[in-house]
Parts: sequence; structure tokens; C-alpha cells
Amino acid sequence: MSTAASPQETYFISPIGKGSKFQLLDDSTNVTPDPGLQFKIVIVGDSGCGKTSLFTSFIRGYFPTEYEPTIFENSRTFLKNKTTGEVITADLWDTAGQEDYERLRRLSYQDSNLIILAYSLNARESLLNIPEVWAPEILSYCENTPILLVGLKADIPEHNVDPFDAVKVANSINAVAHIQCSAKEMFNVSTVFDTCFSVVYNNYKKQQRASKRFSKPTSGHFRTPSKPKVTRSESQIRKPNP
Repeated sequence: MSTAASPQETYFISPIGKGSKFQLLDDSTNVTPDPGLQFKIVIVGDSGCGKTSLFTSFIRGYFPTEYEPTIFENSRTFLKNKTTGEVITADLWDTAGQEDYERLRRLSYQDSNLIILAYSLNARESLLNIPEVWAPEILSYCENTPILLVGLKADIPEHNVDPFDAVKVANSINAVAHIQCSAKEMFNVSTVFDTCFSVVYNNYKKQQRASKRFSKPTSGHFRTPSKPKVTRSESQIRKPNP
């Protein structure tokens, strides 16, 4: 067993996951979301590792007191980019970790923009299952979708997961970030979701810029050449084709 390590050891965030903070808008807010800024975020991981609690704590602002196994639950939220003022739409897809629901779960991967891959800090097996079970499943259905590795239940006194092992797993699956958090104490919950939304938002803007560069014509290269003028002396020496 190991106790909690320093922040530098327990998490990292790649540049694609930085740059913006997002404000969760309540139902009473009159919003006009940008139709292009709609993203789908799916969370997967072992059953009982805390996936539903993470979503509930973020969306409702409180920790659920009773455990309710999830089969599938989707929540639509609206968020304001505090830097640009843009309003994005995030569809959060909660999934079941049980093997019995694999056929249903794999349907949730379609059109996803980011996968939150969760494990519990008090269950080492949940981390070991990531490279053995979860990463291969994700790569089978959404190979190019960014993955954010999240260690849940950071509030427990002692961790059964060595943070260095978690970082190794994160690197092995090319995760864009690894963050430890506690849905119960709201520790790093905002960091997790700011990172999620920054990843999908930054990727969208990056694709937009690339699309504009690709579609912009290069000045002068596509002009129709003008016909050369023919002088009288030139016309006189031309001979008709036999």
C-alpha cells in the first residue's frame, strides 16, 4: 500500500487538455449553444469504481449517498467557456462495467469525442484491468478518440494503487491526462471536467483551423492563363496543318 503522493506524481495533463475553464449552466439559464460545439463524453471502467458518483457530483453538485448500479444513463449539460464566452453542449454517457452489458456498452462508443477511463484507488485490480480489458475494448470501437485516465476515491486514507504505476498505465495507453480525484470531497472534480472539455474544444478548434487552411486557395495559382497575342508577322509564317 502507498499513501497519496505529491500532485506531480499523481497526475499530468497534456497541452491539448489545458487553456480553458468551463462554467456549468443550470436549467434556468437562457443559453444559445453553438451547434458545432456539441460533444459526447463516455465514461467506462470496472463496476463499482465510482463512475456514476463522479458524474453526479459534477452535474448535481453533491455526492450520492446510495449506490445504484448503472446500466446506461445519459445526461446533457451546457457549459460556458469562461475565456471565450462560447456555450458548448456536452452529452455525458455513463455505462455499466459488468461483462454482461458489453454488447450494450460498446454501442455507446459510437461518435464519442472523449473517453474517461476510470479506476478506483482502493482497488488495484481496477487499474490492472485497464491495459488488459478496457483499453483494448476502447481501441476496438473508437481507435482515435482521446482517453483521459481518472483515479477515483482519492479521499480514502490509504491507496492500493501506486501513483507511479498509474502514470505508467496512462503512458502505455497514450492518455491525454491522468488525474486523481474524489467525488465525495469534490477534490479535482472541476479539474477533471475542465480537462475533458478543453480536450474536445481544443481538438474541434484545431480541426477548424486545419479545414480553413486546406480549403483556402493559394493566390495566383489557379488563374486561367490568358491567350497570347499573335502579331501579323507571326501569323504570316504559320502554315496550316496538311
